[in-house]
Amino acid sequence: MFFILSLGPILHFNGIITKNVEGLNYVIPLPYILIMNIPIISIARVPARWDVLVMLSLAVLAGYGLHYIFSKYDGQSFRNISKNNVIGVILAAIIIFEFLAIPFPMSNTTTTIPVFYNQIANDTDNYAILEIANKYDIADLMYYQTIHNKKLVNGYASRTPESATKFMTSTPMITQLLSPSDSLIPEGDIMAQNLTDVGSSILSYYDIRYVVLHAARISDKQLNYKNTLLQESITQEPQRFKNDNIIVYKVENVPRKSFILLNEGWYGIENASGTPKRWMNSNATMLFYSDQNRTTTLSMEVSSFYRPRTLDISVADQRELHVTVPTEFVMITLPFDLHKGENIIRFNTPDSCQKPSAIPEVNSPDSRCLSIAVQNITFS
Repeated sequence: MFFILSLGPILHFNGIITKNVEGLNYVIPLPYILIMNIPIISIARVPARWDVLVMLSLAVLAGYGLHYIFSKYDGQSFRNISKNNVIGVILAAIIIFEFLAIPFPMSNTTTTIPVFYNQIANDTDNYAILEIANKYDIADLMYYQTIHNKKLVNGYASRTPESATKFMTSTPMITQLLSPSDSLIPEGDIMAQNLTDVGSSILSYYDIRYVVLHAARISDKQLNYKNTLLQESITQEPQRFKNDNIIVYKVENVPRKSFILLNEGWYGIENASGTPKRWMNSNATMLFYSDQNRTTTLSMEVSSFYRPRTLDISVADQRELHVTVPTEFVMITLPFDLHKGENIIRFNTPDSCQKPSAIPEVNSPDSRCLSIAVQNITFS
């Protein structure tokens, strides 16, 4: 049974999956096609992992076979040597021969460590590195980490935590630099802030000291965009390692400017008639880093999903704004005081969120729980 499942959803024979009969292409479906999307079973992801259970089953069958052979020759000897001992030695020799690897295969490629990673290996400071490359081509970059021992913003994990994914897809500057798509992400996101002005401050806030641009691992369009963004954000001239085809930007250690970050509760960026917008869950937070104590006014456009909702906005223990949000975008404003450093702004809708897929008349497969859409956030 496990052997059949290990063959996958469609039968392959000698690399061929279709058979042409009188101009029609036929395929032979297998049982795995019925269970491949069932929860828990689908976590195997690839049918080849059923091979483990195939081998386990074969081991049990081999045990039965050995039991039969040893039982048949039990008590018999050959020149005063137990036949079972002889059989055991022969079988062990066959197993050893099967797994014998002479000469043992070794990689004939010399691994060269780029000069930059050797340079920072002697740096005892604790900071992070942002590697800009194709996310499926970073195995060697993680190997280099064993040399320099610095934190990586975008290493690889088989089960990436949701918080890490959201960080990389909703943090200004980080999102633009790590986006694998040639569709360029709006620089301001839903906040009206100039990335070239605050980008270096955002990187510094997360203790990212170096941004390493791997020129050969991204498209020309992405390279030009990200290189330009970094040049305008980080005024210090980058180091160029031509032999390794990398460009290294060092984030300046200068006083941070004010900037805005999205925290918890926000979904991915969308395009609303040319304007970036994001939906929030029932609760969401936003961080305003202020370079000084100041009084400001928050302005933003909001709309409610499917039906009007109440939106509560608060900053620390200061006054709250309670407003009823219609299903069309409206502008709301809230004045409040900011202290120097981090300020958390909280958004909450007591009317809860709704899933579009759960509302028949909406006729949408979207399973996100939506409440309020937000765009054009500004502070003045």
